[in-house]
Amino acid sequence: MGRRNVRQRYLVYVPCYVSKTSNTQHKMKRKLIVLAGFLVLFNALNAQDRSHIRNSIQKWGQCKNVAMSDKYGAVAIYGNNGYCCTKDIPSDLREKITNLNNEDKKIKDVRLSEGGKWLILWGVNGYNSSNLPTDLTTRLKELNTAGEELLSVTFNDAGDWMVITDNKVSASSRQLLDFMNEGVKEHGALLYAHMSQKGIVLTYRNGYKYRGIVPQSLKNALRNTSLDVHRVKFWDNGNYFIADDKDGYSYNIADHTATSTSSNGYAASSR
Repeated sequence: MGRRNVRQRYLVYVPCYVSKTSNTQHKMKRKLIVLAGFLVLFNALNAQDRSHIRNSIQKWGQCKNVAMSDKYGAVAIYGNNGYCCTKDIPSDLREKITNLNNEDKKIKDVRLSEGGKWLILWGVNGYNSSNLPTDLTTRLKELNTAGEELLSVTFNDAGDWMVITDNKVSASSRQLLDFMNEGVKEHGALLYAHMSQKGIVLTYRNGYKYRGIVPQSLKNALRNTSLDVHRVKFWDNGNYFIADDKDGYSYNIADHTATSTSSNGYAASSR
């Protein structure tokens, strides 16, 4: 399904108030009104950033993965190490992605939390990260040293995390580990994991497992897609991104201030 192009215009209207206040109070009130107007303009311009992500994905005709945060921007990756990103992603994340692209390293995944934590998976078991939970960082170092291939790593800002390698799974708690292993018995090999602050989706060879609050928009997309889905990401506001192992994709990516529904022109699929 193609995405229709939507041009959004933002008009900042700064009203004038006439009141019987002192001159100082009047000046202060006017400054606050002007500041509010600039904040509206700033948010409107930032809201346009994700259109860059959507337009790039549509131009590529494929997409491996997307990472997003309302506060810390968005990144999309495709092919071996192609990428695009919004201007507000963390500067150290932008630098690492740029370096990997320049060095022609394969970028497998990018994670970005609402709290600004981030992770890049590259090569067989290479990774770069910032502000991850200490126990997750320790586990990644162990797996990297052991030569395990890192297939999927996910985390949230509450300290929860999951790791999938070619030989084993790891998690921040026994409950999460049991949840991961239960699905293997039901749906086959575990391919990918994603968690938000409120929910979890695990992608298996022959199905999915949900835990917590998972947007209905994503459940509907997984139920109706023709993709052989290998990767699933979602955000608590209803946005989602899914892809197969050939980087065929389907997504619903709304701007910061837009509701995430398929009727707003922000939903698209490569098939």
